[in-house]
Amino acid sequence: MDLFGVDILKILTIDFIHVFIIFVIGGILLNYATGYLSFENRTYGKVIFVIIIGCCLFFIFDFIPVFGVGLGHISFWFLIRYIYDVGWDRALVAWFMSIFVAFMISLIILVVFGIDIIFMPNLI
Repeated sequence: MDLFGVDILKILTIDFIHVFIIFVIGGILLNYATGYLSFENRTYGKVIFVIIIGCCLFFIFDFIPVFGVGLGHISFWFLIRYIYDVGWDRALVAWFMSIFVAFMISLIILVVFGIDIIFMPNLI
């Protein structure tokens, strides 16, 4: 299905896979990070709520030219702090742990499949 020379089905498929990976892997990693840091009242429902709202905020902030991506990451940090009712330092550590582990997993996947890191943005 082409629209103005763009394969819409391919874009929707890649977006669906990307969102699925964010929900599954991001949820597991955030759940692991909050468990490792001994957050109280830790449930997988809270993790999914943080990821859904965080993805929506990240999508909205992504339209801001220079600072959008940074604001999107800060929104995740704020959501973790607000939902789990922890301090800024513990929220930052949980956020950083989930992002660092996700980065390492994607780096391992790229190396296993032999994809150059330079070409990574072209896959999305």
